[in-house]
Amino acid sequence: MPLNIPVLAVRQEWAHLIATSYKTDEHRLYPAPTKYIGKDIAIYASLTAPKKEEIQAIKDFFNVNYSEGRAERWDLQLKPRGYIVAVATLKNSRRVSREEFNSSYLTHANPLSWYVLGKSHLWGLCNIRPLYHLDNLIKFKFSGSMVWSSIPAETLRAQGVDL
Repeated sequence: MPLNIPVLAVRQEWAHLIATSYKTDEHRLYPAPTKYIGKDIAIYASLTAPKKEEIQAIKDFFNVNYSEGRAERWDLQLKPRGYIVAVATLKNSRRVSREEFNSSYLTHANPLSWYVLGKSHLWGLCNIRPLYHLDNLIKFKFSGSMVWSSIPAETLRAQGVDL
């Protein structure tokens, strides 16, 4: 078992979508580090407040899901930031075409206008274990690059996360 688990910073409300399994692909403009493929990663809801266009994108995403019967109405109350909100397995990383990006909207929740030719990658997530049901979310002080940090695996296990 690993001593540390990599931590991926994701802006809230996107982190909440991952924790609730509505979002199973994370959109980035570069491939995921190969050393993390097939490994558990923690999802950190960053302290950065969502931008106006991100809030609108979330509303649009839930309107589509709600109208197709796949989701309840979205609770627009902002979710906690600065916490580990889930642990997931990073299944894969793939560069996607505009057509694939558009057709997989329901797995990544990003508007087509965010697609960047030759750069857009989807990082597949599976085995998502949300931490919202636990008594205490794991407060986390992010350190390291703007995207990755790490947390001792024991900290997650102590909170009941099955690694």
